[in-house]
Amino acid sequence: MNIKPQDWHNIRRLECIPKHFTKFKLSTTVNRLKLLKWIEFNTAGRYAVTGEVTRKNGAVGSAMVLKEEFIAFEEPADATMFSLFYK
Repeated sequence: MNIKPQDWHNIRRLECIPKHFTKFKLSTTVNRLKLLKWIEFNTAGRYAVTGEVTRKNGAVGSAMVLKEEFIAFEEPADATMFSLFYK
């Protein structure tokens, strides 16, 4: 078995997206388990998968609140791999 040091110390997956990460919007139909397995086998750097809640301008209450899912990668090579090969 080939264990990556970042996986062993649990430092690959972050809870929030730092500003220097390359960020992509995820589809609402993405299978999260399949996505995490793909990331584990095809990337080496740190990443984050989070949701962001935004409110449309002029919205009152919760009428126009949107939740969007994002994924981000620290390494540009990992971001390129994801954008080209993840389906």
